[in-house]
Amino acid sequence: MHEYGIAKGIIDTVLAEAEKHEAKKIKSIELLIGEFNNIVADALVLNVEMLAHGTAAQGVKLDIKRQPLRVKCAACGKQGEPKEALVFVCPFCDSMAVEITGGKALNIVSIEVE
Repeated sequence: MHEYGIAKGIIDTVLAEAEKHEAKKIKSIELLIGEFNNIVADALVLNVEMLAHGTAAQGVKLDIKRQPLRVKCAACGKQGEPKEALVFVCPFCDSMAVEITGGKALNIVSIEVE
């Protein structure tokens, strides 16, 4: 379950930022997560809640935005979203000669503090 390690990185980062800005409470965290990362949102939320317990992030709300997987085909040159999640085939010509061009994000977009 790689969500624990990701949640730990998120909590460590937001706590450090909150301390740097002398914030007392972290109210919400907005995340952008690409489909390529195959992160289970419920597992991520559960791990963040567990790691935030007893810290300035306790009770934090996670706002998770998804970034769709996109590929560029070397055979036909078109770009698009694959027909099936995590199936790396061109949605236009079914070639397997594709490059992943989107869906790799794993970013903290914003942090709301008091």
